[in-house]
Amino acid sequence: MKIFLSVLLVSVLMVGAGLALYLDHYWKEINQKPRYVDGNPVTIEIRKGQNFLSLLKELKSKGIVQDDIGLNVYAKLKGLRSRIKAGEYRIMPGFTFPSLLAMFVYGKVVDYPITFVEGWRFTDFMSELKRHPGLQQTLDGLTASEVAALLELNSSNPEGWLFPDTYHYVKGDTDSKILAQAAAKMKRELDQVWQGAAKDLPLNNAYELLTLASIVEKETAVESERKKIAGVFVSRLKKKMRLQTDPTVIYGLGDAWAGNLTRKHLRQKTPYNTYRINGLPPTPIAMPGRHSLLAAAHPENTRALYFVAKGDGYHQFSNTLIEHNKAVRKYQTGKRKKSYVSTPKK
Repeated sequence: MKIFLSVLLVSVLMVGAGLALYLDHYWKEINQKPRYVDGNPVTIEIRKGQNFLSLLKELKSKGIVQDDIGLNVYAKLKGLRSRIKAGEYRIMPGFTFPSLLAMFVYGKVVDYPITFVEGWRFTDFMSELKRHPGLQQTLDGLTASEVAALLELNSSNPEGWLFPDTYHYVKGDTDSKILAQAAAKMKRELDQVWQGAAKDLPLNNAYELLTLASIVEKETAVESERKKIAGVFVSRLKKKMRLQTDPTVIYGLGDAWAGNLTRKHLRQKTPYNTYRINGLPPTPIAMPGRHSLLAAAHPENTRALYFVAKGDGYHQFSNTLIEHNKAVRKYQTGKRKKSYVSTPKK
Protein backbone atom coordinates (compact mmCIF):
# COMPACT_ATOMS: atom_id res chain seq x y z
CA MET A 1 0.00 0.00 0.00
CA LYS A 2 2.82 2.36 0.85
CA ILE A 3 4.49 1.56 -2.44
CA PHE A 4 1.25 2.31 -4.30
CA LEU A 5 0.80 5.62 -2.53
CA SER A 6 4.41 6.55 -3.22
CA VAL A 7 4.00 5.75 -6.90
CA LEU A 8 0.73 7.69 -7.00
CA LEU A 9 2.34 10.68 -5.30
CA VAL A 10 5.28 10.63 -7.69
CA SER A 11 2.88 10.37 -10.63
CA VAL A 12 0.80 13.29 -9.36
CA LEU A 13 3.93 15.36 -8.82
CA MET A 14 5.20 14.53 -12.30
CA VAL A 15 1.85 15.41 -13.87
CA GLY A 16 1.74 18.60 -11.84
CA ALA A 17 5.27 19.48 -12.83
CA GLY A 18 4.48 18.75 -16.45
CA LEU A 19 1.33 20.82 -16.28
CA ALA A 20 3.22 23.66 -14.62
CA LEU A 21 5.86 23.56 -17.35
CA TYR A 22 3.17 23.51 -20.01
CA LEU A 23 1.31 26.43 -18.46
CA ASP A 24 4.55 28.38 -18.04
CA HIS A 25 5.40 27.73 -21.69
CA TYR A 26 1.88 28.63 -22.80
CA TRP A 27 1.91 31.86 -20.77
CA LYS A 28 5.24 32.85 -22.29
CA GLU A 29 3.80 32.07 -25.71
CA ILE A 30 0.73 34.20 -24.98
CA ASN A 31 2.98 37.08 -23.99
CA GLN A 32 5.76 36.79 -26.54
CA LYS A 33 4.75 34.83 -29.65
CA PRO A 34 4.46 36.94 -32.82
CA ARG A 35 1.06 36.50 -34.45
CA TYR A 36 -0.29 36.93 -37.95
CA VAL A 37 3.29 36.85 -39.27
CA ASP A 38 2.35 35.90 -42.83
CA GLY A 39 -0.63 38.24 -43.09
CA ASN A 40 -1.07 41.63 -44.70
CA PRO A 41 -1.86 44.87 -42.84
CA VAL A 42 -5.58 44.94 -42.16
CA THR A 43 -7.94 47.59 -40.85
CA ILE A 44 -10.73 46.73 -38.42
CA GLU A 45 -13.27 48.88 -36.64
CA ILE A 46 -14.29 48.38 -33.03
CA ARG A 47 -17.81 49.68 -32.75
CA LYS A 48 -19.06 51.67 -29.81
CA GLY A 49 -20.52 49.26 -27.27
CA GLN A 50 -18.97 46.19 -28.91
CA ASN A 51 -18.06 43.61 -26.25
CA PHE A 52 -14.74 41.80 -26.10
CA LEU A 53 -16.07 38.36 -27.01
CA SER A 54 -17.67 39.80 -30.14
CA LEU A 55 -14.34 41.38 -31.06
CA LEU A 56 -12.55 38.05 -30.49
CA LYS A 57 -14.99 36.30 -32.82
CA GLU A 58 -14.42 38.94 -35.50
CA LEU A 59 -10.62 38.71 -35.19
CA LYS A 60 -10.74 34.94 -35.53
CA SER A 61 -13.17 34.96 -38.46
CA LYS A 62 -10.84 37.27 -40.36
CA GLY A 63 -7.84 35.03 -39.70
CA ILE A 64 -6.07 37.67 -37.64
CA VAL A 65 -6.10 35.64 -34.40
CA GLN A 66 -5.99 31.85 -34.23
CA ASP A 67 -5.66 31.37 -30.46
CA ASP A 68 -8.72 33.35 -29.38
CA ILE A 69 -8.74 31.46 -26.06
CA GLY A 70 -5.22 32.62 -25.25
CA LEU A 71 -6.05 36.22 -26.12
CA ASN A 72 -9.18 36.04 -23.97
CA VAL A 73 -7.24 34.56 -21.05
CA TYR A 74 -4.58 37.26 -21.26
CA ALA A 75 -7.15 40.05 -21.49
CA LYS A 76 -9.14 38.69 -18.56
CA LEU A 77 -6.13 38.17 -16.29
CA LYS A 78 -4.87 41.67 -17.07
CA GLY A 79 -8.28 43.25 -16.61
CA LEU A 80 -8.36 44.67 -20.15
CA ARG A 81 -11.57 43.26 -21.60
CA SER A 82 -13.68 46.22 -20.55
CA ARG A 83 -11.05 48.84 -21.39
CA ILE A 84 -10.84 48.59 -25.17
CA LYS A 85 -11.76 51.77 -27.05
CA ALA A 86 -13.94 52.13 -30.09
CA GLY A 87 -12.32 53.25 -33.30
CA GLU A 88 -10.58 52.18 -36.47
CA TYR A 89 -7.34 50.22 -36.05
CA ARG A 90 -4.67 49.08 -38.47
CA ILE A 91 -3.27 45.69 -37.46
CA MET A 92 0.23 44.90 -38.70
CA PRO A 93 1.73 41.41 -39.12
CA GLY A 94 3.89 40.15 -36.26
CA PHE A 95 1.94 41.63 -33.36
CA THR A 96 1.87 40.03 -29.93
CA PHE A 97 -1.20 39.78 -27.73
CA PRO A 98 0.14 42.45 -25.32
CA SER A 99 0.90 44.87 -28.17
CA LEU A 100 -2.48 44.26 -29.82
CA LEU A 101 -4.40 44.88 -26.61
CA ALA A 102 -2.27 47.90 -25.75
CA MET A 103 -3.28 49.40 -29.10
CA PHE A 104 -6.96 48.79 -28.33
CA VAL A 105 -6.75 50.03 -24.73
CA TYR A 106 -4.81 53.21 -25.51
CA GLY A 107 -6.93 53.98 -28.56
CA LYS A 108 -4.10 54.10 -31.08
CA VAL A 109 -6.52 54.43 -33.96
CA VAL A 110 -5.75 54.97 -37.65
CA ASP A 111 -4.61 58.50 -38.36
CA TYR A 112 -5.46 60.05 -41.75
CA PRO A 113 -3.77 63.11 -43.28
CA ILE A 114 -5.59 65.87 -45.14
CA THR A 115 -3.57 68.52 -46.97
CA PHE A 116 -4.68 72.02 -47.91
CA VAL A 117 -2.42 73.69 -50.46
CA GLU A 118 -1.09 77.24 -50.18
CA GLY A 119 -3.08 79.53 -52.44
CA TRP A 120 -6.26 77.48 -52.33
CA ARG A 121 -9.56 79.29 -51.86
CA PHE A 122 -12.22 78.53 -49.29
CA THR A 123 -14.14 76.57 -51.92
CA ASP A 124 -11.08 74.40 -52.54
CA PHE A 125 -10.83 73.65 -48.82
CA MET A 126 -14.47 72.60 -48.75
CA SER A 127 -14.04 70.38 -51.81
CA GLU A 128 -11.03 68.67 -50.26
CA LEU A 129 -12.97 67.94 -47.07
CA LYS A 130 -15.64 66.17 -49.12
CA ARG A 131 -13.01 63.90 -50.65
CA HIS A 132 -12.43 62.25 -47.27
CA PRO A 133 -15.22 59.74 -46.49
CA GLY A 134 -13.82 59.17 -43.00
CA LEU A 135 -14.91 62.67 -42.00
CA GLN A 136 -18.44 63.45 -40.87
CA GLN A 137 -19.74 66.06 -43.29
CA THR A 138 -21.48 68.58 -41.03
CA LEU A 139 -20.98 71.69 -43.16
CA ASP A 140 -23.07 70.68 -46.17
CA GLY A 141 -25.65 73.31 -46.98
CA LEU A 142 -23.99 76.06 -44.94
CA THR A 143 -23.03 79.34 -46.59
CA ALA A 144 -19.53 80.75 -46.32
CA SER A 145 -20.72 83.32 -43.80
CA GLU A 146 -22.39 80.59 -41.71
CA VAL A 147 -19.14 78.63 -41.68
CA ALA A 148 -17.28 81.79 -40.65
CA ALA A 149 -19.72 82.27 -37.77
CA LEU A 150 -19.36 78.63 -36.73
CA LEU A 151 -15.57 79.05 -36.62
CA GLU A 152 -15.93 82.36 -34.76
CA LEU A 153 -13.82 84.22 -37.30
CA ASN A 154 -13.33 87.99 -37.24
CA SER A 155 -15.00 88.28 -40.63
CA SER A 156 -18.15 87.06 -42.32
CA ASN A 157 -15.96 85.80 -45.18
CA PRO A 158 -13.72 82.83 -44.27
CA GLU A 159 -11.39 83.51 -47.20
CA GLY A 160 -7.82 83.83 -45.98
CA TRP A 161 -8.58 82.66 -42.44
CA LEU A 162 -7.63 78.98 -42.85
CA PHE A 163 -3.95 78.05 -42.70
CA PRO A 164 -2.83 75.77 -45.55
CA ASP A 165 -1.06 72.78 -44.07
CA THR A 166 -1.40 69.03 -43.47
CA TYR A 167 -3.77 68.10 -40.66
CA HIS A 168 -4.73 64.71 -39.26
CA TYR A 169 -8.01 63.12 -38.28
CA VAL A 170 -9.47 59.80 -37.23
CA LYS A 171 -12.56 58.21 -38.66
CA GLY A 172 -15.65 59.91 -37.28
CA ASP A 173 -14.06 63.34 -36.78
CA THR A 174 -16.03 66.22 -38.28
CA ASP A 175 -15.09 68.49 -41.16
CA SER A 176 -15.70 71.47 -38.88
CA LYS A 177 -13.07 70.15 -36.46
CA ILE A 178 -10.46 70.24 -39.23
CA LEU A 179 -11.42 73.77 -40.25
CA ALA A 180 -11.32 74.87 -36.62
CA GLN A 181 -7.73 73.63 -36.41
CA ALA A 182 -6.83 75.47 -39.62
CA ALA A 183 -8.49 78.66 -38.39
CA ALA A 184 -6.71 78.49 -35.03
CA LYS A 185 -3.35 77.99 -36.73
CA MET A 186 -3.89 80.91 -39.11
CA LYS A 187 -4.79 83.15 -36.20
CA ARG A 188 -1.61 82.16 -34.37
CA GLU A 189 0.56 82.62 -37.46
CA LEU A 190 -1.03 85.94 -38.38
CA ASP A 191 -0.78 87.34 -34.86
CA GLN A 192 2.87 86.38 -34.65
CA VAL A 193 3.77 87.82 -38.05
CA TRP A 194 1.79 91.05 -37.48
CA GLN A 195 3.50 91.64 -34.14
CA GLY A 196 6.89 91.53 -35.83
CA ALA A 197 5.92 93.32 -39.05
CA ALA A 198 7.87 96.29 -40.40
CA LYS A 199 6.66 99.54 -38.80
CA ASP A 200 6.37 101.58 -42.00
CA LEU A 201 3.83 99.36 -43.77
CA PRO A 202 0.83 101.18 -45.30
CA LEU A 203 -1.45 98.68 -43.56
CA ASN A 204 -3.88 99.44 -40.75
CA ASN A 205 -4.27 96.01 -39.20
CA ALA A 206 -3.46 92.32 -39.38
CA TYR A 207 -6.43 91.66 -41.66
CA GLU A 208 -4.99 93.98 -44.30
CA LEU A 209 -1.68 92.13 -44.01
CA LEU A 210 -3.57 88.86 -44.51
CA THR A 211 -5.20 90.32 -47.62
CA LEU A 212 -1.89 91.50 -49.04
CA ALA A 213 -0.28 88.13 -48.30
CA SER A 214 -3.07 86.35 -50.17
CA ILE A 215 -2.35 88.45 -53.26
CA VAL A 216 1.36 87.68 -53.02
CA GLU A 217 0.48 83.99 -52.69
CA LYS A 218 -1.55 84.04 -55.88
CA GLU A 219 0.99 86.10 -57.83
CA THR A 220 3.98 83.79 -57.46
CA ALA A 221 5.03 80.33 -56.39
CA VAL A 222 8.69 81.37 -56.47
CA GLU A 223 10.02 81.76 -52.96
CA SER A 224 12.75 84.20 -53.97
CA GLU A 225 10.22 86.56 -55.59
CA ARG A 226 7.66 86.85 -52.80
CA LYS A 227 9.28 89.71 -50.88
CA LYS A 228 9.98 91.67 -54.04
CA ILE A 229 6.40 91.31 -55.26
CA ALA A 230 5.19 92.36 -51.81
CA GLY A 231 7.58 95.32 -52.08
CA VAL A 232 6.02 96.37 -55.39
CA PHE A 233 2.53 96.35 -53.89
CA VAL A 234 3.64 98.20 -50.76
CA SER A 235 5.34 100.87 -52.90
CA ARG A 236 2.20 101.28 -54.99
CA LEU A 237 0.04 101.57 -51.87
CA LYS A 238 2.34 104.24 -50.48
CA LYS A 239 2.20 106.17 -53.75
CA LYS A 240 -1.61 105.82 -53.88
CA MET A 241 -1.30 103.81 -57.10
CA ARG A 242 -3.83 101.12 -57.85
CA LEU A 243 -2.51 97.62 -57.35
CA GLN A 244 -3.67 96.40 -60.79
CA THR A 245 -3.15 92.73 -59.98
CA ASP A 246 -4.89 90.11 -62.08
CA PRO A 247 -5.59 87.53 -59.32
CA THR A 248 -7.92 89.96 -57.56
CA VAL A 249 -9.84 90.52 -60.79
CA ILE A 250 -10.18 86.78 -61.29
CA TYR A 251 -11.42 86.33 -57.74
CA GLY A 252 -14.01 89.05 -58.22
CA LEU A 253 -15.34 87.38 -61.36
CA GLY A 254 -16.36 84.31 -59.36
CA ASP A 255 -18.05 81.66 -61.47
CA ALA A 256 -17.84 83.91 -64.52
CA TRP A 257 -14.11 83.23 -64.72
CA ALA A 258 -13.53 80.72 -67.53
CA GLY A 259 -9.74 80.68 -67.62
CA ASN A 260 -8.97 83.61 -69.92
CA LEU A 261 -8.64 87.15 -68.57
CA THR A 262 -9.76 89.78 -71.09
CA ARG A 263 -9.68 93.57 -71.32
CA LYS A 264 -13.42 93.50 -70.68
CA HIS A 265 -12.77 91.78 -67.36
CA LEU A 266 -10.21 94.43 -66.43
CA ARG A 267 -12.80 97.16 -67.05
CA GLN A 268 -15.57 95.39 -65.16
CA LYS A 269 -16.36 97.03 -61.83
CA THR A 270 -16.29 94.61 -58.91
CA PRO A 271 -15.18 95.13 -55.31
CA TYR A 272 -12.08 93.06 -56.14
CA ASN A 273 -11.01 94.66 -59.44
CA THR A 274 -7.83 96.45 -58.37
CA TYR A 275 -7.65 98.07 -61.82
CA ARG A 276 -10.83 99.96 -60.86
CA ILE A 277 -10.62 100.35 -57.08
CA ASN A 278 -8.09 102.06 -54.85
CA GLY A 279 -6.13 100.18 -52.23
CA LEU A 280 -6.65 96.59 -51.19
CA PRO A 281 -9.69 94.47 -52.02
CA PRO A 282 -12.22 94.06 -49.17
CA THR A 283 -11.08 90.54 -48.21
CA PRO A 284 -8.25 88.12 -48.90
CA ILE A 285 -8.52 86.21 -52.18
CA ALA A 286 -6.93 82.93 -51.04
CA MET A 287 -5.28 81.17 -48.12
CA PRO A 288 -1.67 82.36 -47.84
CA GLY A 289 1.10 80.27 -46.38
CA ARG A 290 3.67 81.43 -43.86
CA HIS A 291 6.20 82.55 -46.49
CA SER A 292 3.67 84.90 -48.07
CA LEU A 293 2.65 86.24 -44.67
CA LEU A 294 6.30 86.98 -43.89
CA ALA A 295 6.81 88.57 -47.31
CA ALA A 296 3.86 90.91 -46.73
CA ALA A 297 5.18 91.77 -43.27
CA HIS A 298 8.74 92.33 -44.43
CA PRO A 299 8.62 93.38 -48.09
CA GLU A 300 11.75 94.09 -50.08
CA ASN A 301 12.72 97.73 -50.39
CA THR A 302 12.56 98.02 -54.15
CA ARG A 303 12.19 100.78 -56.74
CA ALA A 304 10.15 98.42 -58.92
CA LEU A 305 6.51 99.38 -59.41
CA TYR A 306 5.59 96.81 -62.07
CA PHE A 307 6.14 93.16 -62.90
CA VAL A 308 5.00 90.80 -65.63
CA ALA A 309 5.11 87.02 -65.98
CA LYS A 310 7.91 85.85 -68.27
CA GLY A 311 6.35 82.50 -69.12
CA ASP A 312 8.93 80.40 -67.29
CA GLY A 313 7.35 80.79 -63.85
CA TYR A 314 9.36 83.92 -63.02
CA HIS A 315 8.65 87.64 -63.41
CA GLN A 316 10.29 90.63 -65.03
CA PHE A 317 10.34 93.63 -62.69
CA SER A 318 10.37 97.22 -63.94
CA ASN A 319 10.85 100.60 -62.28
CA THR A 320 8.96 102.65 -64.88
CA LEU A 321 5.88 102.24 -67.03
CA ILE A 322 7.97 102.52 -70.19
CA GLU A 323 10.16 99.62 -69.07
CA HIS A 324 7.08 97.65 -68.06
CA ASN A 325 5.36 98.12 -71.41
CA LYS A 326 8.47 96.85 -73.16
CA ALA A 327 8.46 93.80 -70.93
CA VAL A 328 4.77 93.21 -71.61
CA ARG A 329 5.38 93.33 -75.36
CA LYS A 330 8.28 90.93 -74.99
CA TYR A 331 6.66 88.36 -72.74
CA GLN A 332 2.89 88.71 -73.07
CA THR A 333 1.81 90.36 -76.33
CA GLY A 334 0.94 88.00 -79.14
CA LYS A 335 0.53 84.27 -79.12
CA ARG A 336 1.98 82.56 -76.09
CA LYS A 337 4.62 79.92 -76.61
CA LYS A 338 3.65 76.31 -75.97
CA SER A 339 6.33 76.24 -73.29
CA TYR A 340 4.60 79.03 -71.30
CA VAL A 341 4.18 78.10 -67.65
CA SER A 342 2.92 79.98 -64.59
CA THR A 343 5.19 78.19 -62.15
CA PRO A 344 8.82 77.14 -62.68
CA LYS A 345 9.52 73.62 -63.82
CA LYS A 346 11.28 71.53 -61.21
